[in-house]
Amino acid sequence: MDVETFIARWRNSANAEHANFQPFIAEFCDVIDVPRPDPAQGNALGYRYEAPVPIMDVPGQFRGAIDLYKPGCFIMEAKQTAQQEIPALFSDITAGRSRATARAMDAARAQAVGYARNLPPSEKIPPFVITCNVGQDFDIHADFSGTARNFSQFPDRRSYRIPLEALLDAQTRTLFRTIWLNPASLDPTAARTRVTRDISLTLKQAIDGLERRHARDVVALFMMRCVFSMPAQPAHSWPMRRYAALA
Repeated sequence: MDVETFIARWRNSANAEHANFQPFIAEFCDVIDVPRPDPAQGNALGYRYEAPVPIMDVPGQFRGAIDLYKPGCFIMEAKQTAQQEIPALFSDITAGRSRATARAMDAARAQAVGYARNLPPSEKIPPFVITCNVGQDFDIHADFSGTARNFSQFPDRRSYRIPLEALLDAQTRTLFRTIWLNPASLDPTAARTRVTRDISLTLKQAIDGLERRHARDVVALFMMRCVFSMPAQPAHSWPMRRYAALA
């Protein structure tokens, strides 16, 4: 199924969460090119619908069932609210949703975070919590600490809600695919580490090249001035142009 067909098929789906969520997600997985959830195996956890969350230290008793769980990746809880034109008087203006929908999605997020905090010790707490308003949009929250204590809007408060139409953008589909397959790569801390490593490598290569043409103490002074100027000076500023000319 292509993206346009998927969006058109689900955009006008009825207010029927229990009937629609699983087929919606199965087709969504096809659209973002990831495997569909596996068949359930009793009470075993895995990449599955209705994953049971046990009550700690009470064998065989369960607190609830996660709508969709992928170990080490995400917990997803779903709602399907009625689609309608929303008068401003009855809307959550910051969220662009009816107040009833906003309350339902907030409840879904709280439920998902609760499941994350009650996973058995053998399960690594996933970095993502996703709430799905079937046929309409997704809200994405992340906590890379592994504690489930600080799930916040991802990547930021302006972009964490993804409407179904955004799947037309390949970058949006890539984001979901990464959440499904390699969520750790989206950790901003890991990204900063990679950037720092790349900058260090670039500086080393620059120093090696300069030292082949200039005295080491001259290169050291030049690089020190560059490094201390970078945070404060734009690239087009007079000091940076002067240092570039010296090279």
